Amino acid sequence: MSIVMNQDAFDELSERQQKALQEAVRVAFDSESRLVSMLADEDRDVLCRIGAGFVEASPSQVAALRTAVEPVYRLIERGAGNADAIARIRELKGDAQPETLTCPKDQTTAADTGGSAPDLEGTYRTSFSEEELADSPQLMDQGEVNDENWGDFSLKLSGGRVRLTQRNARAGSGLSGRYTTDGDAIELQFDEIGETFAFRWSLYRGTLEFQRDEGLGVGPTPWLVKPWRRIG
Repeated sequence: MSIVMNQDAFDELSERQQKALQEAVRVAFDSESRLVSMLADEDRDVLCRIGAGFVEASPSQVAALRTAVEPVYRLIERGAGNADAIARIRELKGDAQPETLTCPKDQTTAADTGGSAPDLEGTYRTSFSEEELADSPQLMDQGEVNDENWGDFSLKLSGGRVRLTQRNARAGSGLSGRYTTDGDAIELQFDEIGETFAFRWSLYRGTLEFQRDEGLGVGPTPWLVKPWRRIG
């Protein structure tokens, strides 16, 4: 996320306005940072699921790579402000070492899955606009039309655990919880918000669809606006 403001314009703000702006930036950055971290974990899990392997480079290989890409950095630095930006990034990085990526070992047993359907496991994505949400015939009330209920969604179902992330130009959010299935019924529990959702589900050729069934429980509209496509 990039936030740029002219220093003179900032200085013209009152002390109260400056503090309000700084707090808004802090809150937005914290939310964006958490979302980026969750998406990075999700991308790693997709690579692990398809059998990709991670190779740890030796110090000499890292040095060779840096030498090889140096001409690219020199080219990028020709752009206005790019050299200062790259220098700032290197300053922030300092002596921090790169993270070692590994695929988590799946220690979940059949008894621990909470009755989740194996063929349902995977990572799915869907996307729709605020207008598409507002125009959905599934909409329960106008309160559902808010900035955390539209945009790009990712849903991961694995071993009885569920993770949902959402992102658009105005907001980003993430939830983790548990899920169980009983035939074509699914129940998802998100303890951090104290909510339980329930739907009928169907999966055909990598396309996951949810249907509301009031006999099962609450089924929020964002899950229903468009089908979910399996990506991993």
